[in-house]
Amino acid sequence: MALITAQQVINLSFTHADTDTYLIKDNHIFLAEVDFIQSKLGEDLYNLIVAGSLTGKNAILYNSYILPALAYYVKWLVLPDMFANTTTSGIMTNTNEFSNSVSSSGRAELAQNTLNKAVSFIDLGVKYIEHPDNYQYFNAYRTSDQTKIYTSVKGGIVFE
Repeated sequence: MALITAQQVINLSFTHADTDTYLIKDNHIFLAEVDFIQSKLGEDLYNLIVAGSLTGKNAILYNSYILPALAYYVKWLVLPDMFANTTTSGIMTNTNEFSNSVSSSGRAELAQNTLNKAVSFIDLGVKYIEHPDNYQYFNAYRTSDQTKIYTSVKGGIVFE
């Protein structure tokens, strides 16, 4: 089950609600979830939320932090395809009679701004989880500090 739909991505992160949902592929959502959300929440908490455990503190985390972060991460992944189409004729710039295409620096600024919003939301979500009043409710969460790395040295070579 995906944590967000294409329509939710549009509603939460796009300027125009009439943006076509077909621009947002299931693979964009999947990659954003795995690369950006699962990596921050850890596999156990991520799986718990994907399974639909959305009550109490999990619901607040999901609605206030994960959904907006995921929407902006997906938008960030979709932006290159919105500016240019890959066709049998090559790579084409998207234009229409009612608008002008933005410059490459404008595209870069939009992409960076979109990514910054995503990072801000997921960082706020992690702070919410790690807050002393909330931490007890997120037993499935593991910080990078809690990840154990077992090493051994054999013949002067370090193995992890």
